[in-house]
Amino acid sequence: MPRNFKRVLVLSDLHAGHVNGIAPQGWNVSGRGADYRAEMIAVLMIDIDNLRPFDAVIFNGDLTDGPGKDPGEHVSDQVLIAMQFMVDVIGKQKRPPACFATAGTPFHTTVKGINLEHLAVQHAAAQTGVPVLYKNQHMININGRTIHCRHHIGNGQLINMPPSLPRQKLTNMLLAERGMQPIANVFIRSHVHRFLHCADATANFIITPALQGSTDYGALRCDSVIDVGFLWLDIFDDGEVLCRKQLYRPKALAMEVSAL
Repeated sequence: MPRNFKRVLVLSDLHAGHVNGIAPQGWNVSGRGADYRAEMIAVLMIDIDNLRPFDAVIFNGDLTDGPGKDPGEHVSDQVLIAMQFMVDVIGKQKRPPACFATAGTPFHTTVKGINLEHLAVQHAAAQTGVPVLYKNQHMININGRTIHCRHHIGNGQLINMPPSLPRQKLTNMLLAERGMQPIANVFIRSHVHRFLHCADATANFIITPALQGSTDYGALRCDSVIDVGFLWLDIFDDGEVLCRKQLYRPKALAMEVSAL
């Protein structure tokens, strides 16, 4: 039955190659983080497959993890893991989706001057035959609604406060006034591993959950929670935008409690 909407899958912060990053089935080696990787990929691919077909897929940055901060953080080749995950996502449909990849944080994408994230994108596109447009930010028009996606949320923004939306809208309006951007209706940001969705009468502002679990850096330095999961948008023929999310609470991330 024909659908009266177009569906957009949004995935971000895979941090492929990290012990608590995403690893596709067949790439989950034993050792540190194996329980998390196995638990996540089992449910993640089922949930993604149940939502097909997608008209577009957005990989919104940090596909790879970069050089890392601590010994033992990485399990295997980041480029191959990220590439295979992308292939599993975009290569299954008879009618391939339009695919976009947004550049992530240089610390997580570049090692010794080589952009691993871009390499993964290029290899995935070559293996599937599906073009993947890789840029710092994207403007995508679907059913008359324009999506503006970028990995970073911007400097000095409070990620849990609705004022994030007016700031993004104001910048967009100023750039549109100068002929540098069209007016956007959906703003997608990532990077902070937290989910947020707020809206006003004309626009949606979304911060995506992440697909990476906890890190040593987070355990040592950060007082915050992370949201693990992904989201998708259904953009209807009349322009209505619905944002839906799938969040997980991986058992493998639960802290052990010592008892006397």
